[in-house]
Amino acid sequence: MPFGLAHPHPPIRPGKQKEGKAAKQREKESGRCNCPEARWLFGYRSSIARKQKLFISAKLRLTPGKPEEIRAKMEELALRRKQKQPLEFASAGSTFKRPAGSFAGKLIEEAGLKGFRIGEAQVSEKHCGFVINRGGASADEIMQVILAVTERVEEKQESGWRRR
Repeated sequence: MPFGLAHPHPPIRPGKQKEGKAAKQREKESGRCNCPEARWLFGYRSSIARKQKLFISAKLRLTPGKPEEIRAKMEELALRRKQKQPLEFASAGSTFKRPAGSFAGKLIEEAGLKGFRIGEAQVSEKHCGFVINRGGASADEIMQVILAVTERVEEKQESGWRRR
């Protein structure tokens, strides 16, 4: 099955595409389309959908694997995440957008902000790309840390770096 958006009418199957006037008119009126997977341009942290489309539904083609190999890979990735990310604290995940040609965490550390803290909100010492809640931080404290980090890094780097 091709990957694509939900369509209010039966999807057009590969090899049987009929682009009649009625089908084109339905797509134009609904704003929806059945798009072949090749048009989505999926890549690491990117796809055409980020800028132009909204996924309503998808049909995915998956490759079967051996459960023990899949489980081992999942455990390996979870261990790497645990070693590199501050999972022991509440956070909203990676806070800053990766700038072209660099890493946000690297720039934050270079700016001397590893462990920078306002109240209970802190730049993680484990991974500087995370702002963590050490317990009881307010939303205001979190935002103050984010804005202070953004400002200080931008002062030190002219790379277009910014928060997500």
